[in-house]
Amino acid sequence: MDSLSDFAVKLREFQDEYNKRPHSTLGRPPEQMFEEEKAHLLKIPSIEPALLQFKEPRRVSNDGYISYDGNLYPVPMRYCTKRVWTEIIYGRRMKVYDEAGKLLSEFDLYLQKQASRPVHPEHEAMNRQFQEKKTRVRSALVEKFISTFGEAGQVYLEGLRNQAGANLYWHLAEIIRYQNIYTTEEIITAIKECLNIGSFHKNSIKRLLEKKEITPLSLAGYNKTNLNLPSMKIKRDLSYYDLNESEAAIS
Repeated sequence: MDSLSDFAVKLREFQDEYNKRPHSTLGRPPEQMFEEEKAHLLKIPSIEPALLQFKEPRRVSNDGYISYDGNLYPVPMRYCTKRVWTEIIYGRRMKVYDEAGKLLSEFDLYLQKQASRPVHPEHEAMNRQFQEKKTRVRSALVEKFISTFGEAGQVYLEGLRNQAGANLYWHLAEIIRYQNIYTTEEIITAIKECLNIGSFHKNSIKRLLEKKEITPLSLAGYNKTNLNLPSMKIKRDLSYYDLNESEAAIS
């Protein structure tokens, strides 16, 4: 034999030839019996090699980062607040796995402290979706304000836009919420008064509305016989409050 490869070939030939001979006890060749039993053999369970390596647990922050040696590394956002496992390779590279051993991310380790937080690849898409949703909500709020309070509301909206700036939409939402107490006509009247004095703030409208007397709820058509009360016994017998001997002893 010239090499290990040559030895492996000859060993395989010997095994094949020997397994064709009848077994001294069973009376049948092992090769034939193996073909019959092959379908009934259990599959050898596969083990993820990564599970055999030493790893350290890390908790993912609520914004999708893990910390290692004072530096931050982004991981998929679906693992926020969950535990992942890190494997450090020769102090140069880090692999991140989930609880099942699935590889999530790989990073070259920072050899110096980060100057700033690294950009998370999923944050841009999330921020874009949030901005689009916020724009839709704000547009709907402006449309509702104008449709509810008409021309006076539109003029007041422009004044709020100039004076309230970024707080514009908070003012609009608060003014619309006044409809829970006051009528739309009363709010429009207050808006017009604020326009006359050049006051653009939701509290100005609120103070004018608070001067008005709130109309009590009408009881017209009220008839106590129309009340649909459940037919049940609502009085409790006084014997319910009697103490038995054990309770009396405790007290």
